[in-house]
Amino acid sequence: MLAAVILLITSSFATLPIGEGALQWGASEQTLIDQYNVTKVDPKNPQGNHFTEFMEIDPVVYIDRSIPDKKLEFYFFQGKLYKTFVIHLDQSNSQARYEEKVKTLTETLGAPSKQTQSIVYSIPVFHTTWEFANEQYDLRFGAGYIYEVRTHKPSAKEKKRVQDNWQLI
Repeated sequence: MLAAVILLITSSFATLPIGEGALQWGASEQTLIDQYNVTKVDPKNPQGNHFTEFMEIDPVVYIDRSIPDKKLEFYFFQGKLYKTFVIHLDQSNSQARYEEKVKTLTETLGAPSKQTQSIVYSIPVFHTTWEFANEQYDLRFGAGYIYEVRTHKPSAKEKKRVQDNWQLI
């Protein structure tokens, strides 16, 4: 019975709308613009609107700074939403808040699929990741910030395939 409840919770989490609205994976840029107070990032002239995922190649990113203490980032590939970031800007007790969030999510979603550490510009970043059928939820902690990163796995896989083929040309 407990396994069935956990499966139900995890499967519903992975298909929940993104944010407070009804934004779903694959939403268009126009749908995002209609629902959120966003600014499109111009990588050549960001004017203070930088995105967090530095390893992205030619990303199309929109940022929403309308929520106090949070920054939302929306990543698009071929005009469709495939990744979101929620960056918690409040750094007070951030490590303890990260650990509490891991504990709460573990109680709700089950044990994480993996826990790893990466280094980004000499800064350690801790990752606690849950894998679902079509979504990855990566709770990160680094440089005093908590990051909630959701990725639509089929879209990310397609993006990687296209980029790998592009690099072969």
